[in-house]
Formats: sequence, C-alpha cells, structure tokens
Amino acid sequence: MTPQRENEYQELPAHAGPFATGAGKIRPATRPCPLFMKRCFLRLILLPIALSSVYASAAPAPALPVLLLAGVDNLDLNFRTWLSLIYSEALRRVGYQMEYRVYPAKRASALADSGAVDGEIQRVKSYGAHHPNLLRVPIPHFSGAFSAYALEPLKLSGGWSSLADSGLRVEYLAGVTYCEQMLPPVVPAALLSTAYEIKLGLRKLERHRSDVFIDLEFSVEAALQSDEFKNAGIHKIATMEVVDGYAYLNKRHADLVPRLAHALSEMKREGLIERYRKQVYGDEKNPPGGEKK
Repeated sequence: MTPQRENEYQELPAHAGPFATGAGKIRPATRPCPLFMKRCFLRLILLPIALSSVYASAAPAPALPVLLLAGVDNLDLNFRTWLSLIYSEALRRVGYQMEYRVYPAKRASALADSGAVDGEIQRVKSYGAHHPNLLRVPIPHFSGAFSAYALEPLKLSGGWSSLADSGLRVEYLAGVTYCEQMLPPVVPAALLSTAYEIKLGLRKLERHRSDVFIDLEFSVEAALQSDEFKNAGIHKIATMEVVDGYAYLNKRHADLVPRLAHALSEMKREGLIERYRKQVYGDEKNPPGGEKK
C-alpha cells in the first residue's frame, strides 16, 4: 500500500457486526457523492408535493346540492322506483342529487306550491294551470292511463264523455287534479264522490256503494294484486284517457327547468328511460300505465 493512498482505507473493529466485511479486514472509506446528495435533496422537496397530490385525488368529491321532489303516495312501488331512477340520473346530470318523498295528493300540491319542497315528480300537463307557483319541465318522462274499474259487468265505450248520462255512481281518488277537472262536466255532483285511498275506493265497489272507480291504471292494478282484492272480481271496463307525465319545479328553480328538460331528452335519445323500465318491470312489454309504444 503506497503512502499516498493509505488514508483512503480504514480498519474495521472486531465488533463491527455480521454485516461488516469481517473483523480486522479493511474496506474503502465511503465519501458522500455530490450527485447522490443532490438527488436526496430533491426527493425530500418533491415527496410532500407528490403525497399532497395523491391525497387530493383520493379525497371524496363535494356533495351535490339536494333537490327535494314530492310524489303522491298512491303510486305503486315499481312505478315509484322507475321515477326515482329517471330523476336521480337526470338531476345528477345537472349537478343535483334527488330526495324523493311521498305524501297524500293534496298535501304534495300544498308543499310544492308553498316552496316547502322543490317540486313534484309526477303530474299531468294541465296541472300547472291551477298551480301558478310551479313550472312544468316540458319533456314528459312517460305516459299513464286513467282507467275505469267496476265489480259489475258494465260496459263503457271509453273516454270521459262515455260517463255522461250513464247514471253510474263514480268515485275517484281525492286530490287527483285531472279527475277533478274532467269528471264534474260529465257526472252529476250527486253521483260523484272521492276516496282518500285506492283501497277504500275498491272496497266501496265490493260493497256496492259505488259503480265505477277511476284512477291511474298502474296504481289500481297494483292494488288489485294484493291479497285483499286479487279474487274480488273487480276489473277494468274502459280507458278514460292516456296522458303524459311531467315533473314540476317551484318557480324559484326557473333556471333549472330547461337544463332538466335537456337531460331528460338526452336520456330518451340514449334509450336510458326504456332500460330503466326493463330493469324495474323485467320483460313486460307495457307495464300498467307505462310508456306508449
């Protein structure tokens, strides 16, 4: 070993441990490498920045604002599920999440009119004429049929006018605005009554306290599938009218109406509303009161 290089080596002590090169042996003394130190320094600086980016990407997105829509409580579960799927997606596309609550029909109207809820999820086209605080979303989600049901083997030609001069005692669901509009011109007040639940209306048919009960077909059909009525003999005798269903928003959401209409239009173009129907009703071609084909 030359004297010039002598200070480049160091003797290892005997207790240096098993990972040393061996007690009493020599190894080159390590010197800090400037390039290595520079890389370590850069990593120390960049690591917090990288970690902050990872945590930022993993953080949950801010919650969307909630839009509360009221629905009437006489709709069957499948129909409510279909509506919920449609408007959950439509509102997501315009930056909202939906909350859907059901109420008696008149209560739903009062809440929407007053602004206690943000709107109603299912009403007919003419509904807005009697509710100036509400704005109709101009794209219908799908259609439903108002139909007449009876216990006796009655025959009607169909349409509201077929009830004129029939002498039949007609009942409908309280709070259903369209029936309130269409029935008084063709059925005398003495023969017209309301029921506060579909099942109450069907029970009155069973007990011969009324002759005809009218409501949305999908709702009545759902009630007739229950144990109470499935063998009652109550049956559909005529379709009064097939009407489109629309959502209504309180007028404070006027800016949202065209955006929601566009979302619904796109969903129809994509076939998404029909896919939701199949998801809820399976392969049934036309669920009661469902979309017109």
